[in-house]
Order: sequence, then structure tokens, then C-alpha cells
Amino acid sequence: MPEVAEVLNLVSQRQLVDLFGKTTLTITTWRQKFGLPYVRVKGEANDSIRYRLEQVIAWARENKRHMDPEVLKQLRKTSNS
Repeated sequence: MPEVAEVLNLVSQRQLVDLFGKTTLTITTWRQKFGLPYVRVKGEANDSIRYRLEQVIAWARENKRHMDPEVLKQLRKTSNS
């Protein structure tokens, strides 16, 4: 289970929808079938799923998934503050 400070640096599925320009169903499918890395956060709305941005970026590059550069820039800015 991630520490509190680490949880603040995680991104949501909704943010990944914006980053990839895909649906929530596609993000879920990528997680379940293609190994998109995730973190289960205990105690948040039935153990919410979150994503470490840098792991997602590495996965996307390895799997040749297009990311919106402007959304990526904003997510990096937000997760580093």
C-alpha cells in the first residue's frame, strides 16, 4: 500500500482518459490485458485504482501508445508540485 505522500503523486483513471484520448473501458482493458501498471489505494472509495505517472509513461512508450503532449505536460507539472 502506498504511503500518503506517494498517493498525492498518483494519477486517476480519468486523467489517463484525457492523456490517451481513450475511454475508461479502454484504460481498464489495458490494465487487465496488457499490463498497464497500477496501484490499489486502500481506504479510498472501495480501494481505488490509481497510476504512477512515470510507470504509465514507460508502459505507453514500450507499447507504442500515443499520449497527448499538452496533457502529459500538465500532469507532470501537477504531480511534481
